[in-house]
Amino acid sequence: MVERNIRMPKFALPGAGLPSGNALALLGLVALLLSAWFGVSALRQWQGARAEDGLAQQRDAIRQVAGGQVTRSRKALLDAIEQPGVRAALAAGEPVAAAQALSGALPNALRVELLPLELQPLYARLPAGGFAGLALAEEALGSAKPVVRVARVAGKHELGIAQALSNGQVALAAFSAQPLLAAVQQSDAGLCYL
Repeated sequence: MVERNIRMPKFALPGAGLPSGNALALLGLVALLLSAWFGVSALRQWQGARAEDGLAQQRDAIRQVAGGQVTRSRKALLDAIEQPGVRAALAAGEPVAAAQALSGALPNALRVELLPLELQPLYARLPAGGFAGLALAEEALGSAKPVVRVARVAGKHELGIAQALSNGQVALAAFSAQPLLAAVQQSDAGLCYL
């Protein structure tokens, strides 16, 4: 076999060596701008992560306060309904005595009402009577569990809890929502939703 030694010509490109002074300075400037851009981006991500963590902690603290208040208020209403005086008045068909006994069993409640099965009187009082109690009563009649809502009544926030009773009436208690509002007001959510 014959060996061939073929040589390819080399073409020299002008300026193909090391970059000149101006090109090197421009390359350094681009690298500096890129590193500054990446640095600012990393700083913003870090700040966003810190803000998100802080918001999550505030949200969890509010959830704990709200959950505790709702649980205590719901338990207070259910325990009051089970009081012997309330049970006896309900069994005897005496709604006024049952409402008084229920009110006595809930000393921390702002208002306590025992609503009849027929909600027509509540509809007749609208809008002066307010929509909050009626909405709670309607929802409680359709549910076997206590219904809890925060409502604005006469300019103040209240935590309303309603429970349908076995005789078809609805027990409604309103508690102060101040601990919940204080927890929300103490938070610093900025422009975010909790």
